[in-house]
Amino acid sequence: LMVMGDLCVRYTNLVDRYLPFMAACLQAGDKACHEVVTDVNLTVDPSAIKVRNYSLVKKNAILLLSSLVLQDYIKWRGLFIHRFLAAVADEDDEVSCLARTALRGPLLEKQPNLLSNSFVEAIFVFNSCKAHPIYCAAAASGENGTGVAVDFDGTM
Repeated sequence: LMVMGDLCVRYTNLVDRYLPFMAACLQAGDKACHEVVTDVNLTVDPSAIKVRNYSLVKKNAILLLSSLVLQDYIKWRGLFIHRFLAAVADEDDEVSCLARTALRGPLLEKQPNLLSNSFVEAIFVFNSCKAHPIYCAAAASGENGTGVAVDFDGTM
C-alpha cells in the first residue's frame, strides 16, 4: 500500500492503475478486497494469512488516500467516495473514528460540497441497486478511459 502510494506521487500516470487496489484496502479483510488481489493473478495463499485483524491496513489506507486527495494526486470519482464512507461505518472503532476525522476535517474543508453532492449516489450504492442509472454512472465515472473503476465487488 505504501509503495503504491509512493509510486503514485512519483509517477502520476500510475494513479488510475493503482487507485482500485489502494481503495480496496479500505475494506481489507472483506471478500471484495481478496477478489481484487486475486484478479491481478498475484500468488496469495489464503491459508498463509493467519491474522484476520486488518485494522492497521485500513488505517494506513485512510491516511494515505487522504493525503493523496489533499495533494490532488487522486480525485473523488467513481465509487471511491463510497468506499471511504463505508470506512466511516467500519466495525472497528479506531478505523471508523479515523475515517470520520479525515472526512470531517481536512477533506471536507478542501471540498465542502463533497458529501451533499454524492448523497443520492450513496443511497443507491449502499443498497446495492446496480440496475439504477445513478449507480452505473458512478461506477463508470471512475474509469476515465483506463478501463479500471473503483468498485465494491472486486471486479474491474
